[in-house]
Amino acid sequence: MKKLTIFLFFLSLALGALCLWQWTHSDLRVKDMRAELTPAQDRAEEFDLVAEAVRSQSLLGTVYHADALSDIGRCRFCTITLTLQNRGLLPAEMTELQLTPFAGDVCSWLSRGEIIIPPGETREVSITLLTAQSGLSSRDVLVTWYVWGHPMRLRATLGLSDYSARLMPEGENVSAMLKNLLSGLFCPSALALEEDALPEGFVHVRDLIPDVIEQMRYFGDENFVGTTVDGYLAPAAILTREAALALQKAADAAREKGYRLLIFDAYRPQSAVDHFLRWAADPYDVKTQAHYYPDIKNKEDILKKGYVAAHSGHSRGSTVDLTLATPDGQPLPMGTDFDWFGPRAAHGASGLTRTERENRQLLRRLMEAAGFSAYSAEWWHYTLKHEPFPGTYFNFPVR
Repeated sequence: MKKLTIFLFFLSLALGALCLWQWTHSDLRVKDMRAELTPAQDRAEEFDLVAEAVRSQSLLGTVYHADALSDIGRCRFCTITLTLQNRGLLPAEMTELQLTPFAGDVCSWLSRGEIIIPPGETREVSITLLTAQSGLSSRDVLVTWYVWGHPMRLRATLGLSDYSARLMPEGENVSAMLKNLLSGLFCPSALALEEDALPEGFVHVRDLIPDVIEQMRYFGDENFVGTTVDGYLAPAAILTREAALALQKAADAAREKGYRLLIFDAYRPQSAVDHFLRWAADPYDVKTQAHYYPDIKNKEDILKKGYVAAHSGHSRGSTVDLTLATPDGQPLPMGTDFDWFGPRAAHGASGLTRTERENRQLLRRLMEAAGFSAYSAEWWHYTLKHEPFPGTYFNFPVR
């Protein structure tokens, strides 16, 4: 046993040294970065192909808002090309680019095919953007490459005449790669378990309430943004342990009355809130207006009236958006859909039917009896009265 321990110790040292060696010999540089801006009318055939790909949902990229595709005169193609040089001793594999979206962007996409940059060689990598912007603004492009399966990143910023590049996240690659390698060697499932683990103090609601219905609206396109929101990697409801235990009491009380809890959203990463802000600042993206905010004519009012804010109580982990449902999963009528932007969503709204009003009151009684406070402007929104992290806004992903 002693010999085995010594062997494993020296093996760990050797692997650690190897890991450090390969990291220090991974060096991808941006030698050049340039952009070409072309009116879409000059590339009409390509514009039609992109528009058709968006309509058929076959575009290999990200769609920001498709409405601008109806007017070719408003759009411009912007191709950003980076010249990458691998100055390390190991191949840079599966190089990817990610473009920071701006208001007025329609869609962006990468060149097809896997890119491998051998040591000492140079490759040009491009990302194409179709935008309704009138000019070329400063842009951030996130470059991701893989060495032995571990992601390495740098951010390159395109200006009007120059660019800059920096590694990110700084100082984390050595420890992360060493930890991943050793975890995979001595406990193959440890890395997967760690990736699925939640920060201390948080739990998956389903672990405490097995019959809860998780209709997580931000994991998918059934929401006011119209697409999966940043930070949602799985349709899972997460809360602080204290909030989940309190919600368990509400679920027990609802079950006694013949109902189940149906959750729309729980913990919300700050990255999702930032996504909401970008959406609210984009006057062209109004594809969900008819369903979620038909009475708001100026999209700027969504921010002014507080429907979207820079910080959300959800990011503290003890706020939940929910409703009541029948045993077979049918939500009770409440008068509006979840995330309705308007006075009708308020608890004291007029014009509700007797059934809708009684259903809202029942949900409120159950939640307040369990220790939650209602938000007057949204019938679905409840926050634990004594939340454990009242001043902390978290940003780990939902998974």
